[in-house]
Amino acid sequence: DRDPALVLTEIGQGLVTETGALDYGVVIKDGAVDETATQALREKMRTERGEVEVFNFGPDIETLRKNCLEETGLPAPKQPMWRTAEAAE
Repeated sequence: DRDPALVLTEIGQGLVTETGALDYGVVIKDGAVDETATQALREKMRTERGEVEVFNFGPDIETLRKNCLEETGLPAPKQPMWRTAEAAE
């Protein structure tokens, strides 16, 4: 959740409109944050949205390489080879 005070500041800077603040779950009334209405709106938004899924980064690199040809029709890219630097004598 965005800090309602920050949203109010951004309204004052012309970066967000009062209508746009509603997208952040912030209700502005008479130039100030309406804390009660903001809390109620945010609760309503959470209920309607449901549970937020944790971002899935997908399988590990070995699994991606193993399944690459089957899933994409392309061979797996070669594993990068890093050379070790040698000190000059």
